[in-house]
Amino acid sequence: MSDASPPPTTEETYALLLAHLFPSPPAITDISILPSSFPPHIHILDTSIGIPKPLLTTLFLHARSIFFSPESTQQDKYLASGILQLWDGNHLTACGFRKRYLLRLRAACSDSDGHEATHGALEHELTREGESAKERVQREWIWLTSLLTSPLYRHTKSETLWSHRIWLLRNFSGDIMSDGESRGAWLSRELEDVMKAGERHPRNYYAWWYGRLVVQFLCEKNFIVEGSECEKEGDAWKGCVGMVHSWCLAHPRDISGWSFLVYLMDRRYLMIAHEMEALDVIGDVFRGTEEFVQKYKWRGESIEWFSKSKRLFYVSPNG
Repeated sequence: MSDASPPPTTEETYALLLAHLFPSPPAITDISILPSSFPPHIHILDTSIGIPKPLLTTLFLHARSIFFSPESTQQDKYLASGILQLWDGNHLTACGFRKRYLLRLRAACSDSDGHEATHGALEHELTREGESAKERVQREWIWLTSLLTSPLYRHTKSETLWSHRIWLLRNFSGDIMSDGESRGAWLSRELEDVMKAGERHPRNYYAWWYGRLVVQFLCEKNFIVEGSECEKEGDAWKGCVGMVHSWCLAHPRDISGWSFLVYLMDRRYLMIAHEMEALDVIGDVFRGTEEFVQKYKWRGESIEWFSKSKRLFYVSPNG
């Protein structure tokens, strides 16, 4: 007789998936949807997880039943909505629920009417044991990063997910940005995620649109500060320009990246105090691009458009 254990139930597999998608402490997970030829179980390697499509279908139906059940708690629905988002990156109902969930949690934590017992119970219902409202927002941010940077073709170019991310930034920026981290360093990390999404899905205009909104948001929040901090943020702007330029040279046909690079350079007056120093950096970018074109005899509409944009910055032909 065989001693093989019975296969796990749908509930057990669902719990295992949640444990790896939403670990404690939260961590970015690389998620892949595998073909049906893979064995019907969750494949886990370090921080990477692979789910065969037929199994994901079963788990999606299970999560959907939990999400729409009137007997489910808010916490259960919140976790189930994550599986709905994994199934469909443009699942508006799941995304809308998560927005309301976070707003309700913030209201419960900041209530000033004296209903401490009621709102304490509500906060306990909404969050995991021992997890604060700020940690929940950070967990949501990390979950979005996982969805937007994993090899999930529809998710990396999902207008719904990128819009949700900018909504989070505008409403919970104080919870998202790490204490003591400069805005320039934080912008650099965000652009790394944008570029990774741009690699997953070429000409990813939604990702680069999000990058524009992040730059705009930081500029609205008075990016330039006084003294040594101004110099620090200026160095961050230079680093971001160099980083995006390197990405564009590695993906010379991607017009979305070149367009964002022009946008970023055009915001120099909000992100660096010394105009001439900024123009030197921009001149280096155009010279580097021209050297690339000459070295590889490159011809393409995207890079030609970028070269013509030089006149916007009054850079002389000789740099």
